Amino acid sequence: MRAIYVLAFLLVVYANCFGQMNVKGLTPGKSSKADVDRVLGQPVGKVSETLVEYRPLELTGKIFVQYRGEAGVVERLEILCRLPNSTCNDFAKKWGLEPLFATDPEAVKSGESKLIFYYKQPHYVVTTAEEESASVFRMAFYSRELYAVTVTKALQENGVAGVDVNDPSYEEVTGVVKLRAADGSLKPVAGAGVSFCWAPDFRVCYSSGRTNGQGMFSNSVLRGTYVVVVSGPGLKWNYKQGVQIPSASALEFVAEPGDGAIPTSRDLENAVRKN
Repeated sequence: MRAIYVLAFLLVVYANCFGQMNVKGLTPGKSSKADVDRVLGQPVGKVSETLVEYRPLELTGKIFVQYRGEAGVVERLEILCRLPNSTCNDFAKKWGLEPLFATDPEAVKSGESKLIFYYKQPHYVVTTAEEESASVFRMAFYSRELYAVTVTKALQENGVAGVDVNDPSYEEVTGVVKLRAADGSLKPVAGAGVSFCWAPDFRVCYSSGRTNGQGMFSNSVLRGTYVVVVSGPGLKWNYKQGVQIPSASALEFVAEPGDGAIPTSRDLENAVRKN
């Protein structure tokens, strides 16, 4: 398990103590590409189909914006904010952003002597700093949805609870996985894996762990619409689209006998796009 660090007074910035952070009025999860182009100008490069680079502004280095597929909604706005002649604090002051001390960040050690700090709701901010000095050099502003599925997973992998059970955005989800036998009967499956994958990016999923001896599973999941994947020993992996959370009742998944293969994100994406 990677070492966990907590820094009580890391200086981060936000625009509203009681709301989601934004930059120059650009709010991930709400603002459109047209909004970004109006504030940051035309893109200067295209990293991928959904990740676009914009020209630096005063006191910033490169700026990257990740979009939500064809919808053109901002998912993440990432800024390199430490330059030879300025710091991220200078950037914050110049852009009219206030220091944030209201919430201690959760931090995990990354490679190359870096620390990554996660600020949960209502902030949805991730900062990257040098391990020795804790000097921030990169800030990323997330949509609520993208933060939940990516950062929760990262925190859990590092032994930190990423889901706030008191956050009303999350719902407790329960369900059962059954195997269809040769005679057509349905039997509960123990040890099956259940993942709630976010359709805009099939690489990020909530895992519900393994089903128990009665084939049951449970997990806290952000409200939204998911593709749910079921796999496990002796099963043919399968998925169900358009699963709404919260659900009016417990979820039920029926699997067919198979080789127990676990699908990759590309396998899932290809299967969904064919339908």
